[in-house]
Amino acid sequence: MSGLQADVLATLLGPVTYEQFAEDWLEQAPLHVARKNQQHFADLACIESVERWLSVQPVSFPDVQLSRTGDPVDPSAYTDANERILPVRLLEHHAAGATIVIARARHHVPALADLCRQLEARLGVPCQANLYLSPAGQQGFAPHYDSHDVFILQIAGAKRFAFYEGGPTLPLAGDRFDPNITPAGAKSLDLLLEAGSTLYIPRGVMHDA
Repeated sequence: MSGLQADVLATLLGPVTYEQFAEDWLEQAPLHVARKNQQHFADLACIESVERWLSVQPVSFPDVQLSRTGDPVDPSAYTDANERILPVRLLEHHAAGATIVIARARHHVPALADLCRQLEARLGVPCQANLYLSPAGQQGFAPHYDSHDVFILQIAGAKRFAFYEGGPTLPLAGDRFDPNITPAGAKSLDLLLEAGSTLYIPRGVMHDA
């Protein structure tokens, strides 16, 4: 194992070692690694560079989209007839409370591409990266579970996460979340993820943010 590959897990998990993580949290329970250094992930991306990229690069839905709990924004409100993103409309809805979601961000942000490549080399599984930019006090997604494990790296600001009972045990990739089939149960955990910190969420664990 090269030093570069070893360092990527230390960056995500430290001071927790990968061996500790694999024994106590992997596919078992959420792990919150709180750090005082709010710049720990600052090299991955920044709000200014994301807004600049959205303003100058031709991007389309669904690579960029908006999400808002309880009041969804129809893509036609911020795209043209060819589903190209209209940056001014996108940012207007963002200012009004919608979360900007940049899917497959590794294809647009070199630092995230490097991170994914190193994780794939270390863990032996495919990785993807999404960016989420949420306005203060707003919620982009209702309680749900993912069918894949998630590492959340808080680059800037802070986000409150809640966890709920009721999720399935280790769902497979095709087991898509349906709130009518798997509603969220009672809240089991609440935490604040601050800049520079990591949150690991196993597949099947019900949560929102």
